[in-house]
Amino acid sequence: MSTLARTFRQLSTLLAARRSDWQQTPFACQTLPWPELAPALLALDETTIDALDADDAKALAWLAPFRADTLAAHQLQLPELARAPHYATPRWSSGIGGRKWAQINDFAANLELT
Repeated sequence: MSTLARTFRQLSTLLAARRSDWQQTPFACQTLPWPELAPALLALDETTIDALDADDAKALAWLAPFRADTLAAHQLQLPELARAPHYATPRWSSGIGGRKWAQINDFAANLELT
């Protein structure tokens, strides 16, 4: 298994395990949807919120006692990805925007076909 595939699997597992953290309906909650985090979040003052918002490392350190697995994911080393050698647009790509076409080409450039 490639490094990219292994990293993808680790991140996919984490996202699935923490689905309740990020897959909420925006503005539909009457209370915070994380009961174990709610008291700590509600105790934050505006100055602390601004400081955490401005510094990812501080925010992760604050979150670590509640979500150690999430902190570990931030320490994963992501591999360098290949870029497609060119972005020529064939006729059959009609209707696919330029940036999307570039993403498709870059994705294909990183596939390990066996």
